[in-house]
Amino acid sequence: MPQSEEAASLWDGLRSLAPLGSSRPIWRLSAAPAKAAGLVAQLDEGGASWMFDWAGGLISLASDAEPATIRHAAAEAGGHAMLIRATQAFRASTPAFHPPADGLAALETRVRRAFDPAGVFETGRF
Repeated sequence: MPQSEEAASLWDGLRSLAPLGSSRPIWRLSAAPAKAAGLVAQLDEGGASWMFDWAGGLISLASDAEPATIRHAAAEAGGHAMLIRATQAFRASTPAFHPPADGLAALETRVRRAFDPAGVFETGRF
């Protein structure tokens, strides 16, 4: 295989998070780079796999840990966790986005109601 094809294949695999596999839910965690190693160590109890980007500020994590555990650990590290890939059943029971703080949630609700008072565009996805 020519070197350019090999490089393209490597980058395609990284872009699709192929090294993390496809059998476990994949999360995107955002945290301060200085806290990334500790965050991953805390979530590694179940044999998680991960990839760092942005000097550790962006973590792609494949883990079977409970969503609340992952989100709590990310929040304690000053970040958040977003569900990127999972089975349809898992996605049906787990919101993709990290729950916002109470004040921010109230603000988001008021803005949505101002633009869509009848709730016509509410899909339950956000």
